Amino acid sequence: MNHEPSKNKIQKTGNTWSMIHDSCSMSAGLTFLELIFVLFIVAIISSVVLFNYSSFSSNVSIHNLAEDIALTIKQAQTNALSGAGAIGFSTGSANPETTVAPRYGVFFSSDSDVNGDWTKYYYFYDLNQDGMMNFSGAIPDCSNPPSLGNECFSVTTIQGGDRLSELTAGTTTSSGAPSFGLSIVFKRPFPEPTIFVNSTPVATSAQIEIESKDGAHKHIVVSQVGQISIEDGENVPPSSIGL
Repeated sequence: MNHEPSKNKIQKTGNTWSMIHDSCSMSAGLTFLELIFVLFIVAIISSVVLFNYSSFSSNVSIHNLAEDIALTIKQAQTNALSGAGAIGFSTGSANPETTVAPRYGVFFSSDSDVNGDWTKYYYFYDLNQDGMMNFSGAIPDCSNPPSLGNECFSVTTIQGGDRLSELTAGTTTSSGAPSFGLSIVFKRPFPEPTIFVNSTPVATSAQIEIESKDGAHKHIVVSQVGQISIEDGENVPPSSIGL
């Protein structure tokens, strides 16, 4: 018995293929809308990530600057205690030339010529023991070996938009003072600092405030016993950095 497929079944099969085709078209449209939605979500997430990365990068930058300043102060303290870098120089016509271990210090200034718009600080040998970094001219020259008239050993220039923002010695600050020179000086055999404003010892502790390009603040604090610590902008208790 010969069975031939009926036209109705064939037609129905044709309808089925047609329905499947229509369904695929609808599915393709939904996939496109979903793609637009996913791209929108990705754009939002990317914006949040980029914003957070900028904030994270700024926080890392200012933290690194705070540690660099703290480590420079620590270097001055260590070299003073060890008596490193003994230099022979004449202490006056009535005294023979002698070899001494100089006091070591770090110098900050509110003078825009000296601080380079609050982006420079100096490491120096206090050869004449007066508590300040002596130099000739408007800007310290750190390219030559330290001498009695030019005690600068090295200068650090802050990069990346971060800057010094305020200097404090005890209760005295650099706010409104165009020629505020802060020196943190160490002398063998004592780990305690002597804090000078210009050439006058005024306090037993000092604080250097720094600011990031995004407005975040940190403070480097040197205590009267020689401890060096870093505080954040919310004035939380000092967190020792193990120096």
